[in-house]
Formats: sequence, C-alpha cells, structure tokens
Amino acid sequence: MSEEQEMLAHIADLAASVLSGKEPRSEREQRLEAALRAIHQIIEEVFAEEADLEIEQDWQHCREVLEQCTPMQRLILSMIAQGVSSADIQRRLTIKSATVSSHKTSLYHYCKVAWKLDQQLSTDFLRFKFGPFFRVNP
Repeated sequence: MSEEQEMLAHIADLAASVLSGKEPRSEREQRLEAALRAIHQIIEEVFAEEADLEIEQDWQHCREVLEQCTPMQRLILSMIAQGVSSADIQRRLTIKSATVSSHKTSLYHYCKVAWKLDQQLSTDFLRFKFGPFFRVNP
C-alpha cells in the first residue's frame, strides 16, 4: 500500500469512527458529517478503481504467460491454480516428479518476465494470480 493509500485509509477510518458516533448536535457537525461521508465514498471509489486496474493488469499478465505455455504447462498451471499439489499432479497425469518440476520452472520464468519480477516464485504465487483467472476464464 502506498503512502497516499495509507493516508486515505486513515482518513476513511477517522470518517467511519465519527460517523458511527452519536447524532450531530449542531449545523456545523452536520456539515462535517456530510463532508466525511463524501470523503469516505470517494475513498471507496478510488480503492475500487485501483483494485479493478490491478486485477486487469494481473489478468493481462496471465494471458501473456498462457500464450507461452505448452498444452501440458497450461494443464499443470490450471491444476496448481486449483490448489492441486505437485505430488497429486504427478499421480493424476502419470508423469515423473522431475517433469512436474521442469514445467513449474518454466511457468515461474514466464511469470517473472510477464510481471517483471526478480524474486523467487512459488506455487502460492501461481495459485494467487491464476486461481481467479481460471475460475472466470476456464
């Protein structure tokens, strides 16, 4: 979360705490309450737009990865996205553990390129990024 997002979240928390208090006693307090409600609504809309943009960017990266996948890599990726373990993938597809590992290494490489990442990736990353994508785009 960026510094700006943290500040907006803090303002939203303050607005929520003021809004949950007792009824305003003066016209000034009523105007303050209306202003805080408007700020709170704007913050919610900004966060929703940012979340939508991030999801769309992730899905574009998912599509970039899938364009590079072989049919077997795509199948393994979809199974990982569903939470299937490497051992279960090996058993279900009747392939060697080394084959699963090799395909996962390729998938990690494709993801690093698509997302422009340097860090080590894990199956958690694949599940987190591709799980929602495959639920909507089987």
